[in-house]
Amino acid sequence: MGFETFNPPASPEVTRTSSRAATPAASDPFSIRLASTGEEFEAAYALLAKAVRRAGRSGSHAARLKPTLHCGLPSTHTLLAWAEGQAAAAAVLVPDTPFGLPLDGVAAHCLRGLRDAGRRIAEVSHFVVHPECRHGGRDLPMRLYRTVFRLCREAGANDLLIRVSRRHRPFYEGVLLFQPLDCESHACPKTALRLDLETVEDRYARAYGRLDGPYNLHAFFTSGDERDETAGARPSAGLTKGLFEEFFVRRFGLLKEAGPDVVTYLRACYPGLRTASPRSRSPLLETLPAAARAGGIPEASLAVLARTLARELRQDGAKDLDFIVLATHLLRQIPDPESGSIP
Repeated sequence: MGFETFNPPASPEVTRTSSRAATPAASDPFSIRLASTGEEFEAAYALLAKAVRRAGRSGSHAARLKPTLHCGLPSTHTLLAWAEGQAAAAAVLVPDTPFGLPLDGVAAHCLRGLRDAGRRIAEVSHFVVHPECRHGGRDLPMRLYRTVFRLCREAGANDLLIRVSRRHRPFYEGVLLFQPLDCESHACPKTALRLDLETVEDRYARAYGRLDGPYNLHAFFTSGDERDETAGARPSAGLTKGLFEEFFVRRFGLLKEAGPDVVTYLRACYPGLRTASPRSRSPLLETLPAAARAGGIPEASLAVLARTLARELRQDGAKDLDFIVLATHLLRQIPDPESGSIP
């Protein structure tokens, strides 16, 4: 998370009086859209993969850059910034879900306090910029963040949450005016931050309202603008069932560790969802649907078939309710090798 190519200034005072705090110039041609096609999601996840490689394959920061199941929910907004025909940056905005937010993994007590107080929360789970994209300089992350900020406010959220790297924390706190996500009884990671969307407009006005032109971040974030690129990023379509299966089931394999409540929720979001990849199964099991339709068992060792079914049920098959029903039906047709009886 964080601005992958944005080097934040060391001091908020420097930020508010130098070109580093300037808002983007009006002439830079950016296009920011909500991902809705396979090609667009492919581009977004490719940016995340590149960020993981840059961060190193191990470590907490690299782990946080990898896609999660939250990225695949229908309510999630995956935003892409295009510059000169290439995907230059991506952000993932996750409204609160029945099974929480990514930050619940490290700050569940603090998030529970916000929810108990009636706050509507959302999280920027990913924010990456292509390291080789120099078009527009610092304008690119600022405009993408503005899109996230406005979409979050339009959705009625009270708090915007993010977990950033230590290197980027001074920028988020000193310039964007995030505050540490903390609660009285439990400590949270210092890189977990919160932006109170109910008070931020007044705070931006106090911090930046008297500055002129491009230095007025209050006007940049809150005023109406016919050039506002968020018009192309209004939520209209997200992942389809087919795209979810392609990316999150087959490619990322994220359902392997998902609990039954999560699987049930995803099936409600994507009716007819196949929650296990058929490519991960034993070739022997590829014959099972035909066998079920024929009402019999393939001519193979019944003992081998029984062991294969049991193994698959313990592994990926346990996440696919259709497979469980089919396997149970077929297992009942397999005589016990010793007694010859049907179990």
